Amino acid sequence: MVKNKAAIKRFTTSLKGNYGVYLPKRFQCLHCDYAAPSNADLKKHNLTHTGERPHGCHICGRRFTLKENLKRHFNIHLKK
Repeated sequence: MVKNKAAIKRFTTSLKGNYGVYLPKRFQCLHCDYAAPSNADLKKHNLTHTGERPHGCHICGRRFTLKENLKRHFNIHLKK
């Protein structure tokens, strides 16, 4: 019987996207309970607190926190 389901969930969540390699979450957010395995991931997360949207669409002007979200958005302009 699993005694600590929350610990199991945290462990399995940290495995997603890492192809089975466990990365300890050493970088703690100062604003919430989020912890990241890398400083780069923590910097991306911090954008959720600052509201900064540094990536803008040159066609419609819509802005995004993450570059990958801008790339996905740009596809709507290509479909027209």
